[in-house]
Amino acid sequence: MKKLGILSLILCLLSFFLYVPEMKAKTLGELKAELEATEKELAENEGQRAITEEEKRQVNQNIYNIQSDIATTEQEIEDLKQEIEELNVEIKNKDKQIKDMMNFVQLSNGESMYLEYAFGAQSFTDFIYRFAVAEQLADYNSKMIDEFHSMIEENEQKGKDLEEKTKELQQEQVNLSRELEKLNQKLIELEDSSISIEDDIKAQKELIEIYEERGCKEDEDIDTCGQKLLPTTTAFYRQLASGYVTSEFGYRCLTIQGRYQCAGHSGIDLSTGESGAPVYAVGTGMVSAFFYRNSCGGNMVFIQHKLASGQTYTSAYYHLRDVYVSVGDIVTRDTVIGTMGGNPDTEWWDTCSTGDHSHLTMAYGSYPGDFYSWNDFVANIFDPREMINFPSDHYTYFYDRLTEYQ
Repeated sequence: MKKLGILSLILCLLSFFLYVPEMKAKTLGELKAELEATEKELAENEGQRAITEEEKRQVNQNIYNIQSDIATTEQEIEDLKQEIEELNVEIKNKDKQIKDMMNFVQLSNGESMYLEYAFGAQSFTDFIYRFAVAEQLADYNSKMIDEFHSMIEENEQKGKDLEEKTKELQQEQVNLSRELEKLNQKLIELEDSSISIEDDIKAQKELIEIYEERGCKEDEDIDTCGQKLLPTTTAFYRQLASGYVTSEFGYRCLTIQGRYQCAGHSGIDLSTGESGAPVYAVGTGMVSAFFYRNSCGGNMVFIQHKLASGQTYTSAYYHLRDVYVSVGDIVTRDTVIGTMGGNPDTEWWDTCSTGDHSHLTMAYGSYPGDFYSWNDFVANIFDPREMINFPSDHYTYFYDRLTEYQ
C-alpha cells in the first residue's frame, strides 16, 4: 500500500513537470476575426500614441517656459545684487561726505547742537542763517541715509523673494522633467506595443495566406488543417554546429547601450566568438513568421514544429545577420536558416544585443496561429534546456549539434 502511495506521488510529480498547456482549437474564420481585432487594436493604439505625443509636446513647452522664467529670474537677482552693491558704495560715500561737511555736528538726545560753523557768524542774523542751514543739511542727509537703507532692505528682501521663487521654479522644472520622462517611457511602450501589433498583423496575414493557398477551409480547424502542413519531427537540436552558452533563460542583469538593467530573458544564448556562424533550425518544421530588423531582436525567424504525439512547438531565432528562408518554407534540422549576428557595431538597429550571439526561444503551441498576440506567445515560452541538450556550464565548448552533456 505504501509503495502504491509513493508510485502515485511520483506519477503526480511527473504529470506536473510534463505539463504542456492545452491550446484551444480555432477555425480559419476565427483566425481572420482575430486578425481584424488586432488591426482595430493597432488603430486604437495609434490614436493613443497621438495623444501621448501631444502630452509630450505640452510638457516640453512647459519645461521651456519654466527654464525661460528661471533664466529671467536669475538675471533679475544678479541685477538686484549689483544694485545693492552700488547702493552700499553710494551710502558709504554719502556718509563720508556728510562727516567731512558736518564733522562739527554733535548729537545729544536726538537733537542738533550748535555747530562751529554757526559760531563763526559775524552777526546774530548770520548766526541764525548758518544754524538753519546746518540743521537743514544734517536733516537732509539723515533722510537720505534712511532712504538708502530702506531701499537696501527692500532690495535685499526682493532678492530673497526672487531666490525663493527660483527654488520653486527649479523644483517645478524637476517635476516636469520627471513627468516628461514618464511620458517618454509611455511613448516608448506604446511604440513597442504598436510595432508588436504590426508584427502580429503581418505574421497572421502571411499565415492565413499559407493556409488558404494549401487548401484550408473557412470553417476548418486550423490545428487539424495546419498540422497537415507540418512534417513530424522527433527531437530538437542545438542551433549552432559548435560554440558555447553565454546566457541562460530567465531573469538576468546586464548593461545595454550604457544602461544597467535587469529583466527576464526569453531564451538561451549561444556564441562561437565570431560573427557570421551558420544558424540551423532546431528541428523539422515550417517557417511561420519573419520580422526584418526589429528594434529589439533584429532579424527574427519563427518555425512551427510538430511531434509525433501531435503537440506543436515554436522555435524563434533572434539577432540574425542574414536570413536564408521565407515564410511557408519547410525546413529540417540540417537547414541553415541564416547567420549569427547581434554585433551592435554591425547591426546598429538591433538595440537589445551586446555582441555576436544566437538567441533561441522555445514556446508551446504555434506562433502565429494558436496565439492572439505576441504577449500570448511570450506567456507560453519555456527554457529551451527542457527540450534541447546544452552544456551545463557557460563557455563549455561543444563541437557538434548532437553530443549530449551532463
